[in-house]
Amino acid sequence: MGVYVKIDDVAKAVGLSPSTIKKYYLMVEACGYRFARNNQGKLVFSDQDINMFRKIIQLKNEPNMSVQKAVEKVVSSITSITIYNKDSGSSKSYNIDSLSDDINEIKEFIKIQSEVNKALLDELKETKEYISNKIEERDKALMLSLKETMEVKKLLADKKKKKWWNIFKKSHNNHD
Repeated sequence: MGVYVKIDDVAKAVGLSPSTIKKYYLMVEACGYRFARNNQGKLVFSDQDINMFRKIIQLKNEPNMSVQKAVEKVVSSITSITIYNKDSGSSKSYNIDSLSDDINEIKEFIKIQSEVNKALLDELKETKEYISNKIEERDKALMLSLKETMEVKKLLADKKKKKWWNIFKKSHNNHD
């Protein structure tokens, strides 16, 4: 796969002047297509781009076809894109239809994942409520147990006090 960096090289490849190539690439980008650029921001043209220019030239020579119409027709018929990797200098082509299918699969996955997340959040909310209720029940039972323990201790203390009082009374009465 060839990569063309200079507009002069593209012009030679398709048989047009560099100014015409510049005019065409600006029209193509105005229709939404973006040419790759290198690390310095300069345009990089692929074989796919060269073929696009050739199609534009072929179409514009047909009767009742302007350059603008030819550009619009070619850009709208693009079914693949080439992505240029600035770091490695390589490029890779992708079929737009398969990318569209991939995007639709990803959208469906996101939809399903959102439903799963909602179900998990609902389950988490229910679990939090359950735990909160159980902690509240435990705390009530603990407080009741503590209260009962305190009452038992008070009764035992009172019973001990009465026992000693009775022993004291008996021994005091015996001394009299």
